[in-house]
Amino acid sequence: MRKHKMNKTSGITLIALVVTIIVLLLLAGISIQMLTGDNGILQRAGQAKEGTERSQEKEAVDLIFTTTQMELVQGKTVDYDSFQAIIDSVFGKENAKGNVGDNSYIITVTKSGKNYKMDSNGNISQLDELPLDINPGVLEGKGTQDEPYVINSIEDLVAVSYNVNTGIDLYEGKILTLGRDLDFEDNNSYANADAKYKYINGPGCIPDSSSETTIKDLMINTSGNGFTPIGFSDSENVFKGSFNGKGKSLSNIYIDGVAYGGVFGVIASNVSISNLKLINSNVKSNASIGGVLGLNKGNLTIESCTLISCNLYSRSQEGGIVGNNSGTLSIERCSIKSGNINGSNIIGGIIGQNSGTLDVYRCSNNATISTSFAPAGGIVGGGSGNIDMCYNTGRITSLSTGGPGGVGGIIGDAGANTNIYNCYNIGDIGTETSDFLSGGIIGYSRSEGEIINCHNNGIITSKNPAGGIIGSINTGSIINCYNFNNVTSKNSLAGGIIGGGNRIIIDNCYNKGTIVSNSTSCVGGIAAVSATITNSYNTGSVLGNSEYTTGYIIGSGSVSNTNKYMKQNPEIQSNGAIEFESEAERNTIMDVQRFVDIMNRYKWNQENEYDSWINIWKVENEIPILVY
Repeated sequence: MRKHKMNKTSGITLIALVVTIIVLLLLAGISIQMLTGDNGILQRAGQAKEGTERSQEKEAVDLIFTTTQMELVQGKTVDYDSFQAIIDSVFGKENAKGNVGDNSYIITVTKSGKNYKMDSNGNISQLDELPLDINPGVLEGKGTQDEPYVINSIEDLVAVSYNVNTGIDLYEGKILTLGRDLDFEDNNSYANADAKYKYINGPGCIPDSSSETTIKDLMINTSGNGFTPIGFSDSENVFKGSFNGKGKSLSNIYIDGVAYGGVFGVIASNVSISNLKLINSNVKSNASIGGVLGLNKGNLTIESCTLISCNLYSRSQEGGIVGNNSGTLSIERCSIKSGNINGSNIIGGIIGQNSGTLDVYRCSNNATISTSFAPAGGIVGGGSGNIDMCYNTGRITSLSTGGPGGVGGIIGDAGANTNIYNCYNIGDIGTETSDFLSGGIIGYSRSEGEIINCHNNGIITSKNPAGGIIGSINTGSIINCYNFNNVTSKNSLAGGIIGGGNRIIIDNCYNKGTIVSNSTSCVGGIAAVSATITNSYNTGSVLGNSEYTTGYIIGSGSVSNTNKYMKQNPEIQSNGAIEFESEAERNTIMDVQRFVDIMNRYKWNQENEYDSWINIWKVENEIPILVY
């Protein structure tokens, strides 16, 4: 308390002193204009101070370069560490940074932001801006938390790829960052776009003065292989560090002719990748590809990565972020803003195929997705996992006539114990010619799982079973889910919430879309077949070709109902239809805001494990959306 009081008193005393000086100057005939105006006393005093600071800065820089030159004349080596030590001895720590190239030394003064350079002849110059990379292919920094390795040019990135792919340096335990935005088609992103490089089949590109090809030609020539992924094959030579893009971007990266495609090919250890933006990525492969990574076999976290205008194609597993996962994978806050993800195998907007442990949180896809043979999903193509607070807005289709499989807004083909919470889809799903099952959230769920607090507002279409939330599921729970749009099956089952399946629990769900089956198969406003249904209702039209298999709630079979919103109609009990007591009751039972209130209050178990769910939904343009 005593120290605080002294500081406060000192502050007041200083203010009083300044006021006193100004009063004395005024009494001496000095006007306010002369004090504060253009070219006034205060301004000239400030300019003199600035001039003194500039002179002192220049003298300090001259001293550093003179010391460095003396060291070199004596035959001593002045590397990055020793040069920084000279700088620190003059400026003090953290006040200036050094950079060492083949034939030059650079000082960047922190306070002024000015850059000074000394060349091999001892000539000193001030630079308007720091050069892109004075030592291409050699990373600045030490790879530590305080001084990470910095990638300042495409030559640096190519060197990292070659070092990993040949086993020269796997960067184990090291931190790599992007120093600036890099565009593979822009000369300014290269230290020297005309530098001669040669391509070595497998590990990548290296400098070669005898080559007739420039590094830029190797990177952007679409008749060649382009950039070689970091860790291009399923071998021991894989990246083992951490990569932080620092929010910077890689634009116009082209990758072809490799087994595993992406900025990274294969990860097989404990790794993190974050804060990377990819613009206009073009990745092609016959094996697993992703915009960021082809295959994960390790323990990997990917966070805050974004793809814009991506174009990906593979004959194997394919995802906007990761192609295939057989290890432990966590993906958070990643998004595919636009582009096309096409192929002939399992495809997902975020991850293609998962056979390991997977958690996906707050991710989204807006790319168009199409597969000619296998399942496709807006977030996950196929496999099990936990997915929370994700959404899809992209069109998703499968042209497959092979089946069975699924096409879904969140997951195409879900494995056992897949859990989806707080997700939604507004992209159109499926085609009338595909054999695959279509669903707004899941196309086909093969075993136990649960879907809670999800909704669909995309048009759902299939030749086989189709559902507003799930095309078909074998054992599962659907709670607090809502379908807004139309669901059509050309030849099979159709339901507002679920098309086909068995051992299904549906609670607190409703449908507003038109549900159609163009065959004599079952069609229901909530479910096409038997289910345990509670607290649910339908306000959409239900259109089928048989009165015995068309129902307002279920198409055929029995419904176990404890519904407080509606009653069973005994006259048409054979097909499980349920109707409201009156039109007024039908119109006042539920609205979007009430549904959002229910989702925001929901606790999925007695321990209230998901406290974070409170108030994560809101109404916008008459549909529920997540509050990110």
